[in-house]
Amino acid sequence: MDETLDYATIYKTLSAGVKKGFFKKTSPNDSGGDFACVSKNLGGQECPELAGLFLLGKAKCEAGSRNPLSEASTLFTAAEYFVQAEDKLCCVNAVNYGEYLDCATMCLLRSAKMYEVGELFTLAGNVYIYIVDILMRHNKFGETIPYLRRAIQILSKDILCSLQLLHKLVCCQLRIHDWPGALNTCLQIQAMIYDPGRRLSLVTDPPNPDFHIDNGKNSMVFYSNYWVKAEVIRVFLVLLTAPSQKLSDKPDGGYSLDRYSFSTDIPADEYCWPLNPDLFMHLQSFILAFRAKHVVEVEAISSVLQSFLDVDQRELMVVLINDLTNPPGSGL
Repeated sequence: MDETLDYATIYKTLSAGVKKGFFKKTSPNDSGGDFACVSKNLGGQECPELAGLFLLGKAKCEAGSRNPLSEASTLFTAAEYFVQAEDKLCCVNAVNYGEYLDCATMCLLRSAKMYEVGELFTLAGNVYIYIVDILMRHNKFGETIPYLRRAIQILSKDILCSLQLLHKLVCCQLRIHDWPGALNTCLQIQAMIYDPGRRLSLVTDPPNPDFHIDNGKNSMVFYSNYWVKAEVIRVFLVLLTAPSQKLSDKPDGGYSLDRYSFSTDIPADEYCWPLNPDLFMHLQSFILAFRAKHVVEVEAISSVLQSFLDVDQRELMVVLINDLTNPPGSGL
């Protein structure tokens, strides 16, 4: 940053020019261009917090000229600068109260709302997804959930995108230990995926050349991966939350683990997409040992099972084991 320049005075001067422009009935876009020029210069000097501030001045000019789409785009760019400023503080371990992250979130929310008002729902959904990614990266999992739900609502017709967002929702709910919420989201993922008609069409329909993800192998792998992720988490959460007998007694319900019973005659893929045989066997053994409260067996099986799990699933399994070895009220 050029320390010889007084950027506060520059901002006040440009803002005063905007006000004079309003009274003279001239377009504020001229001052908006000046704000953008200063912002670009500051961005090149690695001063993102001031660059974002001057872009807010440009957005104010665009609001005055009643150009909502340009204003929304400028607010999005300003938010990117504020995110850079937040990351800069985090990298040097400086004292940080999250003010730049808050500024970025407010800019993005304003941008998303303007896109929604303009019925540009795809753009609005993308902005919400960007908010989600930023907040999750800064471990703001509880704050992320409302924006995830809004993005899911907007993009509900896109099943592939919805599955990705629902999986992120599960991750956030697991991080804040919202076990019932995470379980219900897993069931929602599986309900979205499990469609016998879709499974048949994925196998029999010819690939669609107009899409990168066609109706054949690629889609089957995609759906299968999300099914397996949700199923493993569902199993662990059913063990952790211990749903009432009224819920768990329904063999075709999401709260039942009867399909993992050694005595069941139900085929493994009757209710779901087939699991890896080794994963199914290890889950089966884990459930049996956990319900029998055999700590040694549970720990032995978990050491083998973890090679099939991702980070969130492993952390949830650790919670299960800790709950078994140190039950609530044990004083340990």
